[in-house]
Amino acid sequence: MTFVCLWIPSWSTGADVPGEPRASDESAALAVALLRVAPRIAIDEPRGLVWGDARGLRARPVAAALLACLAQRGYTGVRAGIAGTAIAAEVAARHANRAPARALVPAEAAAPTIVRVPARADRRFLAPYPIDVLAPSPSLAAMLADVGIATCGELAALEREAVEVRFGREGLALWRLARGDDPRPIFGKAPRTLPAASVDWVEYTLHGTEPLLFVINQLATTVCAELYAWGEGARAMVLDFALADRTRVAYPVRTARATANRATWMRRIRTELEAIRLPDAVTGVTLRVEVLAGAEASQGDLFDRGFATAREVERAVAQLVDERRAAVIALEPSAHPLPERRVTWRASESVGLAAPSASASSPSSSPSPPPPRLGLQLLPAPRRIVATVEQRRGYAVPVRYRDGRKDVRLAGVAGPDRLSGSEPGARYAREYFHAVTDDGVLVLLFRDARSDVWYVHGWWD
Repeated sequence: MTFVCLWIPSWSTGADVPGEPRASDESAALAVALLRVAPRIAIDEPRGLVWGDARGLRARPVAAALLACLAQRGYTGVRAGIAGTAIAAEVAARHANRAPARALVPAEAAAPTIVRVPARADRRFLAPYPIDVLAPSPSLAAMLADVGIATCGELAALEREAVEVRFGREGLALWRLARGDDPRPIFGKAPRTLPAASVDWVEYTLHGTEPLLFVINQLATTVCAELYAWGEGARAMVLDFALADRTRVAYPVRTARATANRATWMRRIRTELEAIRLPDAVTGVTLRVEVLAGAEASQGDLFDRGFATAREVERAVAQLVDERRAAVIALEPSAHPLPERRVTWRASESVGLAAPSASASSPSSSPSPPPPRLGLQLLPAPRRIVATVEQRRGYAVPVRYRDGRKDVRLAGVAGPDRLSGSEPGARYAREYFHAVTDDGVLVLLFRDARSDVWYVHGWWD
């Protein structure tokens, strides 16, 4: 990495440039102008710094072009620093006039508008500068002064263990900067362009599914090859058609699981093309990835727990879903008052691996355990019991019951909770009780008020 740091004195002192407002729009407009020179730009307006990424470029011409761009926008007194680390480039730009003569190249000592730090010499460059160029806090600066550390070189010469014990975490971070070790992420992660391929033609138009499939097959080959090279798979792609009437129509294509297999995508695209009707002839096609996913490798599955066969099972299930030969069903919760009817099985549109949680993807943060809670386990169907009741506050409350050949005594009972209603072809009226048995099991009982029959519905664990 090669950093170009520009220091704008008028920003760092809080003064406004004549004729240039200090609004937030100015930074955005300035970044757009500077991006014509460097591929990545970062602006730190409160500190008066502008960063440019000169990696792979000739750094001095890039710095000169950035200075010229700022001069055209009315900024004066701007200085530039070039170095392999951000801290050395910043010190070169902001504090070159404070350096001893040996810290600068002789040609730059007279007018250091652009100061370049030699390659792999960042620590040697920083050594003669006073420690305050690293911007320590007042308390840390006082602690360093108490032990006679005045320059970056004197701090860098200390052992890490001694710095950590004497000056703590803040002192250790300053020690790294003094040694030319700057881990700060100056530039954000560069956005990645998702794989895409397109083709256009003007001398003829295409009609029908087969000619389009021939063209799309070549595009899918290119896109899937790029996905395979990155070790990734796509969950969704978009087919974008350019029509003869100068309009465009786009159709999403999805798969049940992320894949970079060309045959799988062509099978899905063929299925979609047979179901759509384009309003006009086609003069161009674009195939682009819409949703990316990493290549997962699960260990174990429902069919063969403990073995690495999950990928093959998911592939088989996904193929059945993609070819519309089967549907995947999932539990869907509802607000129905009856417990046995609060969830229903419904067909799901897609099947795939669950995304990793934020805590699992971050190695530095340990996942917090879920809070303890009880889960209601319902019987497949409420089981009829014979209950012995007693009257409490006008209600018949169970005190024990017989479940088959087993007598169960209840140590505590709460209730009743009354539920009643009607649905097409069915009516219900129930009195629910939450009870604790002598064995410590929390059970759910109810009385059917219409037939005066008792049932055990489930238990908690």
